[in-house]
Amino acid sequence: LGGQPVRLRKVTPPRHHPGALTAFAGRYGNQAIDSHHRVGVEDGRLVIDYGRGGNPDRRFAMTPVAPDMFLVRPTAPGIAYKHLFRFVRDATGAVTGASVTMERLKGVHLRRL
Repeated sequence: LGGQPVRLRKVTPPRHHPGALTAFAGRYGNQAIDSHHRVGVEDGRLVIDYGRGGNPDRRFAMTPVAPDMFLVRPTAPGIAYKHLFRFVRDATGAVTGASVTMERLKGVHLRRL
């Protein structure tokens, strides 16, 4: 990867109990890039709303890929790239933010609001 040898291993995506998903629910943002998102639980899975509004056309499922990591495959105009959300926890295990990576942005921090 990038000219460096890496070892990859296949992992089974985690299955979260719907009650455990509430730990991720909340509002996240980054003032510097005017980014705002709401994460919630809907029908036993995580969903994310892009922007401030709660527009259902900008709500997408978050697919678990690893513990505390979820993939979003947006389908709305203006949101063309897959996003990988890695939720960040503090020393007590509470979710305090998320790191988002996509096509051109890498590791953008979203603070839990």
